[in-house]
Amino acid sequence: MDLLLRFLFPKSAELELLDDFGNVLRKILVDMSISDFENEVLMGDVAINALDIEVVSFSCGLRRLRGEIVIRQSASSKTW
Repeated sequence: MDLLLRFLFPKSAELELLDDFGNVLRKILVDMSISDFENEVLMGDVAINALDIEVVSFSCGLRRLRGEIVIRQSASSKTW
């Protein structure tokens, strides 16, 4: 538990949800944590809910914004 607390940065980053043209659809302030167990960016359920994202298909990466009928393809994951 101590290791995780050392790498937790509360309210330290802005997360922007962009459309296909780079326009900002939603922007929220998020906690950031750094882990040597992961090699890609992961979003938690609190951030997904704050961005009003509704998952249409987890395996296909399909989502839409709450109240919209447009279904969007999520960007491919970025690893390092």
